[in-house]
Amino acid sequence: TTQSVNGGNLPSTPRIYIFDPMTQKIIKTYTPLQNVDAVSAGKIASIDGRHIIGISNNMATSGHPNYSDITKVYLYIIDTYTDKVIMLKTINKMKNLMIVHPEGSSTEAYNMKVHGDYIYTWLEWSTLIRIDKTGKIEAIGSLPNTGRIAFSKDSMYISTDYDLTKIAIPK
Repeated sequence: TTQSVNGGNLPSTPRIYIFDPMTQKIIKTYTPLQNVDAVSAGKIASIDGRHIIGISNNMATSGHPNYSDITKVYLYIIDTYTDKVIMLKTINKMKNLMIVHPEGSSTEAYNMKVHGDYIYTWLEWSTLIRIDKTGKIEAIGSLPNTGRIAFSKDSMYISTDYDLTKIAIPK
């Protein structure tokens, strides 16, 4: 965790650490959210083995986290070949289903899945979106309930505690 690699303290700026299990050392550190009020690097995924895409927000750092405390969502892309943040996008007034806590954990309901050339996740309360490696955000649609995302062939499945929804993946 962030605290264990940082002497038990949270860093003042969120970071992503790349750990080499062979050498048991941190071999690279990325700081994608400099000069923004994000509390952690958020959830990350890689589409193509080169680009890291992350989503975080400006969740309150004290008290009891609440969805209404989130006023900004941050979407960023790191090019691991050049070690540069190639995109940082601030999405204002958008509620992200994910609450990112200062220690880096997030709500269980949050889900981000890679499929093909896209990352699929939830923004707003029930808006399913996909993000490509350039940072383009495309809304797939609004569903009555958010849930876990899974894929099989050309279909996407959203599972909740109550139902399973099958969606054809847009081309």
